[in-house]
Amino acid sequence: MTVFLSGGCKNGKSNLAEQIAVHLSQPGRLYYLATMIPHDEEDRARIARHVESRAGLGFQTVECGLSLEKGLQDADPEGSYLLDSVTALLSNEMFRPDGSVDLAAPARVARELTALAGCGTSYLSATTSIPTLWPTANSPRPTAGVWRTSTGPWLPPATRWRR
Repeated sequence: MTVFLSGGCKNGKSNLAEQIAVHLSQPGRLYYLATMIPHDEEDRARIARHVESRAGLGFQTVECGLSLEKGLQDADPEGSYLLDSVTALLSNEMFRPDGSVDLAAPARVARELTALAGCGTSYLSATTSIPTLWPTANSPRPTAGVWRTSTGPWLPPATRWRR
């Protein structure tokens, strides 16, 4: 099963994604593909909260802020994967620390994401929504939305479905 989860910044996408991923992975290996590269104390605190929230859930964390492909070299191809977040991965790949912009990054990341979606028993990705594409009335931080791209047995009842 492939699931795409999208919503506003800091609105609970990661927590919801963790719950879905844990359920979809049973039984099997569960990987958390962490893409955030910390730049300041706020980033480090956010990462610490994410690590704490998934403690005891069975995730094996794979740090892949750059090069998703390299981060997955030792992963079980039959495992389940939670990528958090597509937005951070693309930003890291495209806007380099030296100030350069890698215009080939979007196509490269798209190829890596397509390859990842073909691996494992389930794949879930979380990303920040783009408000002009997914507007939410009266909400500066829209609630998370889920797009299910293949059939599966379960998703939380609080989830809003979109086609």
